[in-house]
Amino acid sequence: MNVQQPSLRVLYVEDDTLVRTSTVRLLKHRLSTLVIDEAATLKEALAALDHNPDRLLLDVALGTAGNTDGLTVLKEARARGIEAPAVILTGFVDFRVALEAQRYQGSYFPKAGVTIDELLDVLCFPPPPVSGPVTGGTLKAMAEVLLRAQGNLPDKLEALRQAAVEHAFEVCNQSLTATARMLGVDRQYVQWARKKGGD
Repeated sequence: MNVQQPSLRVLYVEDDTLVRTSTVRLLKHRLSTLVIDEAATLKEALAALDHNPDRLLLDVALGTAGNTDGLTVLKEARARGIEAPAVILTGFVDFRVALEAQRYQGSYFPKAGVTIDELLDVLCFPPPPVSGPVTGGTLKAMAEVLLRAQGNLPDKLEALRQAAVEHAFEVCNQSLTATARMLGVDRQYVQWARKKGGD
């Protein structure tokens, strides 16, 4: 008996044509049941939301560096009641973008070093959303860590580093790989820092 896998509709928003077309080709080669709607601009992406995608794969900056059009697509999807798991891809590490992605139940992955297997994994088996809202109090919380920390400045900075690693780990849905990419370090460092923070 031949059992057909259900299709999975993905909205892939990426303004770099070469990156987009090659990624789509590789994803479809690995999983033929993917239906991928491609968009290169904010306007195209917002129109493609009408197809009610099962997953969102969004480049954060479309066109010009520094904009966050990918987040605009995510916000609009949520406003339309589309609860599709979302992955925000970015070529730069920005903690604020990660927090904003989390606010709208999206995962954050720096592009550098992301493999097709990792993308397929997160598309087919998305991490559960982080529980609890993200508030604007993150910087305040970091300041409180500094105020509560005992010792001299290096000890206080160590406490702040530990808090930042733990927060990044939560923002990245407790994924060591995503946390390492977000912070620009390797997985072993994240494991070491988390273990040291638990001592």
